[in-house]
Amino acid sequence: MPALSERAKKLIGFIQKNAADSFSKFALALELASAGFPPEKVEALFVSILQQNPAYQGLYYHYGKWLEEQERLEEALQIYEKGIALARSTSDTHALSELLTAKNNAEF
Repeated sequence: MPALSERAKKLIGFIQKNAADSFSKFALALELASAGFPPEKVEALFVSILQQNPAYQGLYYHYGKWLEEQERLEEALQIYEKGIALARSTSDTHALSELLTAKNNAEF
């Protein structure tokens, strides 16, 4: 298993102080993914955010892309759909545009 970066260690510290810190979990998931950590470690963070804070808009694009990288296309499309619904409900046009593009690209 790769060694934890200093940034990852700091993020873990933030999460230990506040288990509901979606931003730190999100940043840690991206950090671990880019460092080559096992997929189950990365996904556990994404799933934790999805369960604790489903309104965390940034999650959907990156989790969907990560699922695509794991060759889990159907799951990625489901995550994109959830993000699209959230973006529409909150009138977040930027997120909506990114998610629609990601979903369309994944479908083709």
